[in-house]
Amino acid sequence: MALFIGSFNPPTLAHLEIALNLKNNFNKIIFVPVNSKNKKLINFRDRLNMLLIYKRKYSFIEVDDIMLNYSYFDYRILDILNKKYCDNTIIIGSDLLKNIKLFDNNEYLLKKYNFYVISRGDDVLNIIKKYYNRFQNSFKIIDININISSTMARNMIKNNEDLTKILDDDIVSYIRNNHLYF
Repeated sequence: MALFIGSFNPPTLAHLEIALNLKNNFNKIIFVPVNSKNKKLINFRDRLNMLLIYKRKYSFIEVDDIMLNYSYFDYRILDILNKKYCDNTIIIGSDLLKNIKLFDNNEYLLKKYNFYVISRGDDVLNIIKKYYNRFQNSFKIIDININISSTMARNMIKNNEDLTKILDDDIVSYIRNNHLYF
C-alpha cells in the first residue's frame, strides 16, 4: 500500500495517471486529501466525493477521510495512517516535497517514511540534495511527465473550457452539478 497525499482540488487525470503508473508497485493506493486553513481549497467533502469516483472505478484505489477532522497536516496524521494501513510509503508531488522541511518533526518523517516523489517538471534531485541530503535514501523519484494540474483545471472551469482531456467525465459532472470553482 501507499498513501497518496495531496489537495486534489480537483482530482485530475494526472492524479489518476500517477496511480495507474504506480499500481504495479502497490496492491492499494490510498488517496488522502488534505485539509488546510492556509490554502484556498473547496469544501473537503466535495474533494472527497470526487476522489470516491475514482474509488468506484478502480479496485486498487482507496480514499481515506482522516482529514475531515483536522485542519492541519503533520507527522501525527501520517503516524495514524501508518498504524491504520501498516505502511510507511507516501506518494507526493514535488510541490509538497519542497514543504517537508517546514513540517514539525521533519527529520522524524524523513527517517520513518519512504517518499515516492512525482517530479512535475521540478529538479527533484537538486531539491532533495539541497534540503534533505542526509535522507536521500528516503526518496524515490518518479518521472511522470503529465502537463496537467489542478490549478489548470480550476482556470479552465472558470473559463468554461473543455475539460475532457484533464478531468474524468464523472468528476466534470460532479463539478458542474455542484457549481464548484465558478
